[in-house]
Amino acid sequence: MATFLLSLTAAQATSAQLLEEQLISAYPAPTPLISAPEAASVFSINELDRFGINTTAELALRSPGLLDLRQGDGLQLRGIGGPTAGGQSPAVPLFSDGVYLGEATAADVANFFDLERIEVRRGPGGVSSGYNALGGAINLQTAAPTATWQSRVVADVGSDDYRALQGLIRGPITDQFSMSVAGSALSQSPWEDHGRETDNRGERDNQYLRGAFTYHWTNLFYSSLQVMRSETADSDLDSAYLLNEVALGDHRLKYLASWNQRDGNLETESTMHELRWYSDSDGELEFDNGLYWYQRDSEAAARPATKTQALSAWTQLNWSLADALQLRGGLRYTDEEREAEQTQEDGYWDWRLGLDYTWRDQLLYAETSSGHGNAGGEKTVNADSEMDSLSSLTLGHKGQYLGDRLQTAAAIYHYDLDDLEGGGHASGLEAELRWAWNEQLSLGGSWAYNSGALPAPRHQVALFTSFQWRWSWVQMAAVLEYFYRDRYCSQSQQCRSSRNQWDGSLSASYGLWRLTAYVDNLGDEHTASDSAEVLPGGGLEASQVDPPRSVGLRLAYQL
Repeated sequence: MATFLLSLTAAQATSAQLLEEQLISAYPAPTPLISAPEAASVFSINELDRFGINTTAELALRSPGLLDLRQGDGLQLRGIGGPTAGGQSPAVPLFSDGVYLGEATAADVANFFDLERIEVRRGPGGVSSGYNALGGAINLQTAAPTATWQSRVVADVGSDDYRALQGLIRGPITDQFSMSVAGSALSQSPWEDHGRETDNRGERDNQYLRGAFTYHWTNLFYSSLQVMRSETADSDLDSAYLLNEVALGDHRLKYLASWNQRDGNLETESTMHELRWYSDSDGELEFDNGLYWYQRDSEAAARPATKTQALSAWTQLNWSLADALQLRGGLRYTDEEREAEQTQEDGYWDWRLGLDYTWRDQLLYAETSSGHGNAGGEKTVNADSEMDSLSSLTLGHKGQYLGDRLQTAAAIYHYDLDDLEGGGHASGLEAELRWAWNEQLSLGGSWAYNSGALPAPRHQVALFTSFQWRWSWVQMAAVLEYFYRDRYCSQSQQCRSSRNQWDGSLSASYGLWRLTAYVDNLGDEHTASDSAEVLPGGGLEASQVDPPRSVGLRLAYQL
């Protein structure tokens, strides 16, 4: 599903295709998002930079149905998910290049500066994701090695003593060997006047280093190795993964292995192996089969150590019934064992069945799917409790108009979740639009509606506009954004107040340089608060702790 952050470069302004094409890598091969039959949003590196998306909280403002609860690692999609503790697996996990990382804190280390794109997939992903993506999944696609040399340097200064220096270089070392290296150091003091002198909200002291290397043994066989280390005030993360992929005629065989270790308040170590065999053609019948093994050891203060092992096998088929009609199906079985104070064993099936119809740049799709995991809220998964089970039905539409200058996407969904109050049913609606009005002006927006059965805002709105013009020898660009969320309450009746925010930026580009001045929370100089009061019904209402107004300058060089 297209994101609606419209980013027009000078080169795009002279082209008939003014909207940037978005790709999603949730399939064996990257697929144009506008033709992918699923509810998802993609943010390219151009959009991340232009709109200043540096953290998961800022990502959530622009993604329909996504919330950053700012409690531990809690992300939520469509009301599914929440803070994790004691080794639990999050309902909205984080993936990096398809490798399962789990906790969302790994995403906020380096302002997303070395990514190709971020993909937010909504709905249960028990079949198509690696592990327990009950509410959805977020995939960070890093800047891979390239066949030509590229570089990027970013320097930031801002309020609350914010400082950042980041760099990326990638390119070929030989005809067969290429590399990508990125480094980042950033710091920020706690927000001023945030209402609690002992609180450190907003404080950042992060270092990040990543190296990726690809070697093409032949035209049909290549290997990739990636290593990463990040350090924050709360935790350190080390990770590595190895990918081998070989083409066998119209088929491909891929082996992926990864290792992650996190030190801090929650200490974890995980290992993953994935073997995948899939078709690489546009034939009438396409398949994707695989085996997956995952192990994770975790330990947190005042909680028993937890060990989780999971082994799963899956198959997915896409069958072209006609030129415009496609049937999709998938089945996955997972055998999971969890050891804490007691040992819990569980085996479960997840399915996916969909039908797509394409007509004149219009895509209609219907899908039913299931997932297992920790839905959040009052129920948590521990050694002697069962997992939550969720099944969903989604109807969606995507379309392109006016010579691909206007794109729309909409999805309506219905959830059936066990142990949910009110009969176990929840529903919602999402709509997105982006429009290149002309070569200078582009507009976009998104809206998400939740029926209220799940702890999420009834309405979530994001609006975007971007205007470009040339002033003498400088290319100028102005961006204005508006965000709104209704008040929403958790199942324990702890409520968060609504949010109403304006962001803006003004940038000037000359050659390979770009200078951007930005302001977040234009209309509210101070929104951070911890005041609380008792509601008439006995619940607790606490205002959501939002960042205060911030200003800054960003200087970027890109070759």
